[in-house]
Amino acid sequence: RSQQQLERRRATRASAAAAAAAAAAAAAAAAAVMEEAGGAAAHENDIPGFAPGSGENVGDTPMVAGTSKMLAKLGLTHNPYVDRTAEKSLLKTGAFYLHSDLQGFRPSETTYIFFGKRGSGKTTIRLMMMQKYREYNENQVAQGKGPVFVVDLCRPGHMDECLKEFMRTIGADRDNWDANFAESWTSNDLADCILSFAINDMMRRVVVATREGKMIVESLSRNPRAATQFLLLAHLYTREDTATLNALRAKLLPIAFSSWKVAKMVVGVGAFVGALGAAGMAVSSLAKSSSSSSSSSDHGAGRSHGGVRSLASQLPSVSPKQMGYAAGAACTLLGGALLQRRTRSLEQARAKQLCAPLRVANARPDLIQGLLHSLFSSDDTADRIRGLHIGHSAQQKLELIESLARACGYQGLAVFGDCFDEVGLLDPLMYPAALKVFAREVCKNEVLNQGRLHFFFPDARASLDLSTDRIVREARFDRHFVRDLSWSRFQLEDLAERRFLAAQREAGNNSPNARFQDLFKHVSKEDFSGAISKLATPRELMVFMTELLARVEAHSEDGKMVAAQDMEIAVNKALEQSV
Repeated sequence: RSQQQLERRRATRASAAAAAAAAAAAAAAAAAVMEEAGGAAAHENDIPGFAPGSGENVGDTPMVAGTSKMLAKLGLTHNPYVDRTAEKSLLKTGAFYLHSDLQGFRPSETTYIFFGKRGSGKTTIRLMMMQKYREYNENQVAQGKGPVFVVDLCRPGHMDECLKEFMRTIGADRDNWDANFAESWTSNDLADCILSFAINDMMRRVVVATREGKMIVESLSRNPRAATQFLLLAHLYTREDTATLNALRAKLLPIAFSSWKVAKMVVGVGAFVGALGAAGMAVSSLAKSSSSSSSSSDHGAGRSHGGVRSLASQLPSVSPKQMGYAAGAACTLLGGALLQRRTRSLEQARAKQLCAPLRVANARPDLIQGLLHSLFSSDDTADRIRGLHIGHSAQQKLELIESLARACGYQGLAVFGDCFDEVGLLDPLMYPAALKVFAREVCKNEVLNQGRLHFFFPDARASLDLSTDRIVREARFDRHFVRDLSWSRFQLEDLAERRFLAAQREAGNNSPNARFQDLFKHVSKEDFSGAISKLATPRELMVFMTELLARVEAHSEDGKMVAAQDMEIAVNKALEQSV
């Protein structure tokens, strides 16, 4: 009986297993049919270049065609950590971490100096500041007020051209550039770089006749002295062609050419015409006297029946008055020619003397000579002209260009300087001393006191040798906003979460199922804190997070997120790419 019961149980189990196998086979066949039908329908909406079937949904989060399952599971349409530089980022404001002392920034007279290694967020802050200036200028123009003129030394090519011209002027080459630059570069040359950018940019706006160009011409028409300064600086620091300078002179030279200069020209022309008239009268008197003397000589010779005429009888009789006319005319013409030659020689020397101190632009004395002749008298020396319109020191140059900007209708002048390590002749790897000297000349009180200066240097203050007692006294850092950019573990974690949430909102997921913390649910707090604390800059954080998401995507079939081993590998990758 026991044997029979055992056999019945085995038969029951076998029949149940067979039924389960048949049900599984039927389900698999039905799924294959449904997949084939669904695939045929999905192929109608496929986008070329993306894998078929990429439009399926994962949970409640819709996937964009081509989006990986891992991103869709996190509520993202793209990796929010692939941006490495601020210039190429298209993220919104919520994706950035803004330091508390920069929140509420608005254009003012404050000078800002930032120090930080590459990738520490300097360019992000600079772009944010420049955006605030653009918004401020738009608001000023809408109210009928003057905007702030922005000097962007970060514009590609400007500093390169200035330094190449400086190299040519001092007779250096790339082999001895580091030493020669350290010996020769001064804050005056830095001010010349600022002047060069400002005047060339203004000149282009005037010639092209933009809205601000028309404002400049209209403002200068009421101020001949400012028009004179504008013309002089444009010819000294020009990087434009002759046609542009001719167009500029056609618009501004009538304004700068004042009434007393016109009167002086009229007097000079009158004196020259008077001299010509006196010479003409003398020649006419001599001709009449010669004719009468010849007639009397012929009559006397006829009466003397062929007597020999003496030398005295052949000469015309000239009165003392006629001799005075002739002598005065000859002396006037000769003196005028000699004076003109001497004046031309003096003007050439004055033009060369005015161009000599300029080392960052290719000043042309031949252009300056004609302009000086039109705008200034011969009594105005090069030193006096420089003191009135250009400046001798860096502080005076910045003050004069500031006053010119105000005379042109602007509210003032703002200067931005960044990415100096990307300038070829300031590369810290090739020329270690050049960038330090450049930063030292910027950090002088006579320059920083100008206000509205915003400089960003690609290293710590101590690494640039700007922490010595002498530099601190010269720069007076206590009077200006000076910041060494450093990032803590909490700030970097906050930045990573901001990027994550901003990308979810951009994808339209205002209430996403996945959170930033879900990425690290399989990692202990100690491992997470230890990994983040090894990073020093936002750029290292971007590399770290990109590597983490890549490793999560590579193991997405396991259904797991970040593991402790992934954290260690990502940190090493970030530190390897750090510079």
